[in-house]
Formats: sequence, C-alpha cells, structure tokens
Amino acid sequence: MQRNRCGRALAPSLLIAAALMVLLVGCGGDSSAPSAGAPTTVITASGADSPDTAALYSDRCASCHGADGEGGGGPALLGKNDATLIEKQIAEGVGLMPGYGDKLSAPEITALAEYVAALE
Repeated sequence: MQRNRCGRALAPSLLIAAALMVLLVGCGGDSSAPSAGAPTTVITASGADSPDTAALYSDRCASCHGADGEGGGGPALLGKNDATLIEKQIAEGVGLMPGYGDKLSAPEITALAEYVAALE
C-alpha cells in the first residue's frame, strides 16, 4: 500500500475521492419512471400542455434534487419560484450543477423552470 509523506495510507483518501466522483456523475442520471408525487402535466407560460416535463424532471433533476424537489445530493428546490432565474441556472449551471443548455432544448429548459417554480 502506498503511503503519503506523513506515513498514512492513501486508500481512504482515494475512496472518498471516488465516492465524490460517483455522486457528481450521478447528477442528472437516468431514472426511468416519473415520481409518484410529481404532476404529470404542466401548463407552460404559452398555455401549451407539456406532458413530458414531469418525466424530464425525473430523468434529469430528481437524482440530485429529489423526486418532489425536497433535495438530496443537490439543494432543495421548494420555494424557488423565480422561473426566469431557474431557467438561467438550468441552461448555464450553478455551483456544482452543470449547465444543460447544450443538452436540452430551449422549450424543455423553459418547461423545467416553470415546473420547478411551481413546486411547493
């Protein structure tokens, strides 16, 4: 076993680093079923139904932010009701959260922002 200059084994440090990487890579993971508590249809600002928004949230957001926005590996989203700010954060990223501007379409980002803003 390799030791650092203080004589301690490096294995615990490597395990912690590996666990953090798994947590970060898992954000935005692929969850196949929408959550039971999430609405199945969201009315967007344009008035159009967006039936895939709950599934999109479940697939892209729930692994870090919780099935109902209650938080988990990432912060809670409850009470975040500024859809414009949320839309910017989804597109560009914030803190440890990566941006999804190159992975989601503008309508998907807008629908997700409105969905998150409506969480209570």
